[in-house]
This record gives sequence, structure tokens and C-alpha cells, in this order.
Amino acid sequence: MTFSLGVNSQGFTETMTKLIALILLVLLSNATFACQCSYSNVSTESVRSAKNIFVFRLISAELLKSKSKSFVQDQVVGEIELIESIRGKSQFKTIRFSTFWCCGTRLDLGRTYAAFVSGSDNEFYGSSENLLDLGFSNAPMKEFRAKILAVLSGSAELDNALKEYSQRRIDTLPPPPPPPPPCPKVSDGRK
Repeated sequence: MTFSLGVNSQGFTETMTKLIALILLVLLSNATFACQCSYSNVSTESVRSAKNIFVFRLISAELLKSKSKSFVQDQVVGEIELIESIRGKSQFKTIRFSTFWCCGTRLDLGRTYAAFVSGSDNEFYGSSENLLDLGFSNAPMKEFRAKILAVLSGSAELDNALKEYSQRRIDTLPPPPPPPPPCPKVSDGRK
């Protein structure tokens, strides 16, 4: 006695091929990399708690490639020029930061930044958590100092006092997806 499922061998092969393709599509579609940073942007609290607040210019930078093949995270070591110290004894000469696509930092040579750090070495790690981008030219230091001091005294919040700076992004984001293909032209039947 033989049983027949009503499917010939060619139909069975096509069905199995489609099933395998569907399974692979489902399994591989979940293999994406999420980007979630453990830190946020500069906040009023981080400014108030920083032991050292200073303004600097990035004057040189060198990319140090990671030797690990399992996880590549590009590190940059940069030399800074101290422009003004607002709080603490700023002895910093070097900044380190990552340029990795997820949670990395973009700092440009020649730009001026404000740093809010608690360390006391000659080197600090920079990210969107402790840096504000002040632009290419020297920000009016008297005005900037007055605004920072207002935040430190509690009479102003960071986003209100330094809105023009706190909204500039220095963190590296993944590139946007490509644009969708153009829509097909619809003919209305006229010539």
C-alpha cells in the first residue's frame, strides 16, 4: 500500500526551496546590530558636577586603529590648546575619543569645544557626554563664561543658557538609509 500526497517530485522540490528560503530570510533578518549608547548629551547636572570646565581648540589628531579583529573601534588621540579655564586647574594636553559609527564622537581640527570633566590627568576621554561644540571661531569668552557661571550658580539651565551650543551634535550616528526608488509614472490614458 502506498500513500500519495498529490505532489510530484518537481512540486515538492519547489515547495522545499521556498520553505528553506523563507526560514533563512526570517533567521537572517534578525542579525542586525543595534546602537545604544551608555551615555547621553551634556546636561545641566554634568556641568554642575564637573571639577574642571575649560575651553580648548583641537590642534592635531592621530587615528589609532584597533588591533582586535572581532570588534573594530577606532580611537583618536588629539592634542589640544587650552583657551580658557573656567573651573578647576585645567592641565589637559591630550584628548582621546572614538570615531566608531555607534556612539563615536566627531571632533574637527581647528574647532573650539567646551569640556566638562572630573579627572585631573593630562588626558581625558571626550564624548557628547562632556563636550559642547563652540564652533570654528572663538566664541565670545566673556559671554560664554557668564552663561556657564549662571548654570553653575543654579540661576539657569544648560539648554536655555547655551541653546546655540547644546543643540550642535558631536556624536557619530550611523549613515541614513538610501532613498527609496522613484515611484513609477502613472498614465492617465491621455496622449
